[in-house]
Amino acid sequence: MLKNLILIALSIAFPPLFFFSVPYLIYLFLTVKPRRERYFNDAIIWRTGGLFRTGDININKSISLYKKASSMGQAEAAFHLGEIYSDGVSHVEYSGYLLEPNPNLAEMYFKRCQNLSSLTFNQLLAERERMINEIESKYNFIL
Repeated sequence: MLKNLILIALSIAFPPLFFFSVPYLIYLFLTVKPRRERYFNDAIIWRTGGLFRTGDININKSISLYKKASSMGQAEAAFHLGEIYSDGVSHVEYSGYLLEPNPNLAEMYFKRCQNLSSLTFNQLLAERERMINEIESKYNFIL
C-alpha cells in the first residue's frame, strides 16, 4: 500500500512517470483476486511439499505467502496462519519445532479470519475440531 502511494507521489512530481505508474496501478487493482489465490495455493504447496508430497517444504516461504494472501483478504490463509502459530511446526526428520507455537499470533490470525468471513471460519474450525477428535479417538491420545 505504501509502495503504491509513493509511486503515485512520484508520478505526480515527475509527469513522465505517470504513463508507467498508472497502468501498473491499474494492473495491481485488477489482478487482486488471481494474485491472492495464487499466493494461497503456492503457500499450501510450500507447506506440504505439493500434491504428491514430492517437493521441497519451506515453512518460512509458506508463511510469507500466507501473510500476503491474508493481507489481500483471503480468509483461509488467515486461518491456516492461525493453525500454524497455534500448533507450531515440526518435521519428522527434525527433533523439536521448526516454528514454536505462538498463541498470541494464532489468536490474531483466527480473529482476522473470522472478521474476513465468519462462514469460512466456522467451517474450517468445525473441520479442524472433527479431525482432532478423530485422531484422539483413533490413536487414543489427547492433543
